Amino acid sequence: TPEVQERILTALRLGAPLAAAAGAAGISDRTLRRWMAEGRAAAEDPPTGREPATLRRKREFYEEVRRAQDEAHVRY
Repeated sequence: TPEVQERILTALRLGAPLAAAAGAAGISDRTLRRWMAEGRAAAEDPPTGREPATLRRKREFYEEVRRAQDEAHVRY
């Protein structure tokens, strides 16, 4: 859900590792890593504008997670 994703992103921006961010959002580390793998796979294929919405959301979440991690690294 968007709420779970926002909790993950907030935790990551504060410098939490993936496992801790998952726990803070109430999901397992395994689930978050699966989401990331699916998003990474979606990001490797260039967007066509015709992809299913679920694929687009997975790619966008993966990219947001990477950005949040980068922000935390710059901050600390």
